[in-house]
Amino acid sequence: MTHPRSHSSTHCCDRVLGHNAARMFAHPAPLLRKPVVRKLIEESSGTIIEYGAGCLRNALYLQERGWTVAVVELPRVRARFPLQYQRFKQAGGYLLEWNPGEGRAARCPSWPPGPPRKYDLALMTFVLETLCRPCWRTALLSDCSSRLKPTGTLLLSLRGVSDVVTRYARGVRCSDGYLTPLRTFVRSYTCRQANQLLRSAGFTEIIFLHKKRTLSPELLHLMAKR
Repeated sequence: MTHPRSHSSTHCCDRVLGHNAARMFAHPAPLLRKPVVRKLIEESSGTIIEYGAGCLRNALYLQERGWTVAVVELPRVRARFPLQYQRFKQAGGYLLEWNPGEGRAARCPSWPPGPPRKYDLALMTFVLETLCRPCWRTALLSDCSSRLKPTGTLLLSLRGVSDVVTRYARGVRCSDGYLTPLRTFVRSYTCRQANQLLRSAGFTEIIFLHKKRTLSPELLHLMAKR
């Protein structure tokens, strides 16, 4: 099954419940276990901002390793994991709530203003492909770029074509992806598509963390700099 062409209308996005995509995980995301990323995290510390932190599996892991962490998340996601967010805040974590609304009330604003600091790292694991409206993806990446230090790095994971086909075969075409039975949105990315998206947001140095000849892995893991 090939990826659907982008639809000119995103009215179907009104049906998406973004918070339904958040799930509980016992371990950090696979990206943080990649040797180059693990070395970066464990051999240094600084400031990091995570977009779409969900149950905080990554944020709490990073706090334990000495990083100062800020997260950007929907209020309804935070409400699903109260104990995790309480623990995160008690450990000095900073929360930026983003509430774009749902249904016809949804809008495409800039991401919320936060602390004036710049971050050494930014983290997004399986977030961009859950955003139905393309303008939200652009807003997320633009905000991320503006918050990174000149030498900062974005750590990014995306779902590939085979992963989306396997998991969401029952999905209905919507925007440039699929509306799932749980009223979440998902789309897949190839390496080429991910490269184009990041370059359009001002990232110029992109390193994929898998074999170079693999053009469409099941899961994409990469590092990007401006």
